[in-house]
Amino acid sequence: MTRRSSISATGKELRSTTLTVGTKDDGGGPNGAAVRLLEPDRYRGSLRFVIDAKGATVYVNGTKIALSGTNEIALPVGTQAVRVTHPEYRDFVKFIDVDYGKTTDVAVGMTQYPIIQHDLQGKPISTDRITYINPPWYQRPIAVGVGATVLTVVTAIIVANIVHSFPAGECRKVGGGPCD
Repeated sequence: MTRRSSISATGKELRSTTLTVGTKDDGGGPNGAAVRLLEPDRYRGSLRFVIDAKGATVYVNGTKIALSGTNEIALPVGTQAVRVTHPEYRDFVKFIDVDYGKTTDVAVGMTQYPIIQHDLQGKPISTDRITYINPPWYQRPIAVGVGATVLTVVTAIIVANIVHSFPAGECRKVGGGPCD
């Protein structure tokens, strides 16, 4: 194990890194450790995308990325969250490890939705109105008819009780005159 430090002219340690030599993933070896220590912005690897859907959009860690002609992008070393989207396909989402100085191939196999708009024949479906094939019970014509009938009968009973509750012998005339 080797420890490397970057020391300023005043003798103050700016940054340090530890390198374990001889392991399978050694972070680029001594060169990688030197780059990580002295020029951390250059401590990068790259991803090369092979996407089977034209017009797909690539996001890395939530940021939209414009791919070059080789479909390759340089990224900092470490785990990156990759999402590839397309309006006609399900999203491809994966966490990918980027290694120092290496290009990692990312094969993006996108799954198409079962039905897409250009496959539909005739008039497009309206998204403004919902039409139920089998509507809920309270929207069926028989339920509406029965409900209207019950409401009419209940209203008639209430009006009849109110009218019946007036005394039969009393006469009241509007304006205060005698009853005939």
